[in-house]
Amino acid sequence: MSTPNTSSTSPSSDSQKLLQKLPALVTILLVLGGILWIDQFKTKTVKENEPINNNPSRMNPVGETDHIRGNKDTPYTLIEYGDIAC
Repeated sequence: MSTPNTSSTSPSSDSQKLLQKLPALVTILLVLGGILWIDQFKTKTVKENEPINNNPSRMNPVGETDHIRGNKDTPYTLIEYGDIAC
């Protein structure tokens, strides 16, 4: 009568298997972390017909040093921002 061949794993064998998988796990974690880190810098685009949340209280009022055209006493003010470098 023969005895069945049961192979038991020793603790050193288990730790060797874990050490073999460790570089792959570290690589996966670094790639996922990099993707999440880069994702925070993406600009959000405004969709068509989506209201833009402008907070007028955060804008500086038009002053005497600003370039003004037209009547200063109108109920509406159009502020145009421009970049002379482009």
